[in-house]
Amino acid sequence: MANLPRPPYVRIELRLHPDDVPVIKRLAEERQAARDQQLGVNRQPLIDRARHAWDKGALPHEFTPAEFKYWVRQNSITKPDGTAYAEASLHALLSNSDKKNLGSRNLNKKVLRSSKGENGHKRFTFICST
Repeated sequence: MANLPRPPYVRIELRLHPDDVPVIKRLAEERQAARDQQLGVNRQPLIDRARHAWDKGALPHEFTPAEFKYWVRQNSITKPDGTAYAEASLHALLSNSDKKNLGSRNLNKKVLRSSKGENGHKRFTFICST
């Protein structure tokens, strides 16, 4: 076979109308959601999944960090990449989601209220939405 010359490279420039960007974003999100469903991945934030479990009674009304960690492990809840949550990450999530942590720079939703139990251990409960 003879050495044929390579075709010249062509540069294609796409210009999107600003009205098309939300449509393209929505289509990409739908495509990602379909892939996630196919792989069994849940990208819902962990605090939202915990709230759902709390609403259903899977987490006690008042729970300790140890009970929260146990719930995560028992239900095989993992990060979206499939790896397990580190213990420190679970503890940090509870602390950063606590209403008492309002002055901090973290941006977590403040959906938990903490108190000290009779044994001195911290206990958490979700703040009821109105």
